[in-house]
Parts: sequence; structure tokens; C-alpha cells
Amino acid sequence: MNMTTRKKFPLIRYLLAVGAAGFLILLTLLVLKQAPALGDIGNRTTLFLGFMAADVAFVLLTAILSIGFNCRMQGFLTATAILAGIGSAYQFLFEHYSKHITMVAGALVVGTVVYLIMRHYSKLPDGWFYMLVGIIGALLAINVLFGVAPPHTGARLWVQIGPISFQPGEVVKVLLILLGALAFRNHTRSLIYCLMCLVSCGVLLLLNDMGNAVIIFGVFVLMTYLLFDNRLLSLSIIAGALVLFVIALQLIPHAARRIDQWTHAMTNTAYPQQREYI
Repeated sequence: MNMTTRKKFPLIRYLLAVGAAGFLILLTLLVLKQAPALGDIGNRTTLFLGFMAADVAFVLLTAILSIGFNCRMQGFLTATAILAGIGSAYQFLFEHYSKHITMVAGALVVGTVVYLIMRHYSKLPDGWFYMLVGIIGALLAINVLFGVAPPHTGARLWVQIGPISFQPGEVVKVLLILLGALAFRNHTRSLIYCLMCLVSCGVLLLLNDMGNAVIIFGVFVLMTYLLFDNRLLSLSIIAGALVLFVIALQLIPHAARRIDQWTHAMTNTAYPQQREYI
């Protein structure tokens, strides 16, 4: 790499950081414009402005420190800050604002720890990868065999084990992200990862767990593009998966109804869960 290229990279990074901060400021102004029509929620402008100001400062500070110390976490931290800003903007419009700020803070801590661990142990033995495959398969099987649906939902999301209840789909969602990280630069593992994602989506669709199925599918599309050096192979897998997904929507009426709900989730107060996912 020549000296000219080295000099350009920091400038580009600074410009991207300033652009991210500018985006959050614009988002803040757009939300505040709607605040007067929101009643009690719209009166919490001080809390909202404080959080967004901290978010903008976080973007700029992490960018400066990352560039200055040649830290590779700049992209991760900047993306986290942008997502936190978008999430807080939407939650400002609706309910449970303080709860979601806590969740964002917790996600930042957990995400940072997982990032550092996975970066340090990026080349784990095959046994770790296949152990995760087995755990994901077991969780899906447990959900199919023992999953129960809360009243009025029809989605068999929950499994009760003694006094403890949990959603296997939520755990599968996280484990598939780790599985994708362990598959990086390994062709065989990457293909197995793709298969596990599609199997998980299919099982969750049959259980009427549309939310987790869509999230897993979205992450799968991104990861598939990153895992393979052959772009034609990546695009072929993604295209095939999209065809399967469309077929599934035709065969499973519940999935089609949930997709229809998402098309107007932000304007219809009957769909609070879809708003939170967005």
C-alpha cells in the first residue's frame, strides 16, 4: 500500500463518522417534529435529546479513538451507535422507552464482549462448530415436540421445563450468528451454516414464529454474501432461498398474514411487536 492510499483512509473514516453523526442529528429533528402530536410520550423531549446527544458523541468519540489507535472495532461501535439511535427514535414515539434504553445498553456490552471473544478465537476446532449445529438442531426439535402457544397467538414459541419457560427460537437466532462467524473462510462450514439457517426458518414458519424466521433469514442473506468468495455462488444461494421463502408464504397462511401486518405496522397501533422489530 503506497503512502497516498494510507493518507486517504483516515480521512474517509472521519467523513463516514461525521456522516453517521449527521444522520442521527437529522433523525432526531424528524422525530421531534412529530413530538407535539404524541401527547404524554411527546413531552419526554429532554430524555430523548439527552440520549441522542450521547449517541452522536459516542459515534464521534469512538471514530476518533479507533482511527487514532488503529482499532478495528470502529465499524462495530459506529454501527451499534447508529442502530441504538434508530431504535431510541422509534421507541420515543411509542411505549416502554426506558426499558428499551436498558436493552440497548445491555446489547452494547454483550455485543462488545462477544466480538472480542470471537475475534480472539476466530479459528476454533471443528468440534465447536459441530457442537453448535447439534445444539441448534436439538433446540428446534424441542420446540417442535414441546412448544406451546400463548392464548390468542397460535405461535408455538414457548417451552416449559419445570418452573422455567423460554423461547428456543430466540436462542437459535443467537447461535446461528455465532455459527456463521465460525464458518468464515471455510467453504464446507459455510454450506452447513446456510443449510441450518434454511432449516431453522422452515421449522419456525411451521411453528408460526414469523418474527424469528424473518430475522434469521435477513441475517442469513447478509452472512451468505460475506462467507463465500464466489459472488455467483452467494447470489445463487440467496436467490434459491428467496424462492423457498416465497413458496413458504404461499403454503403457510399465518406467515402471509404476518407479512401483511408488517406493511403497515408503524401506523397501526394493533401491532406493537412488529414496531419493535422494525
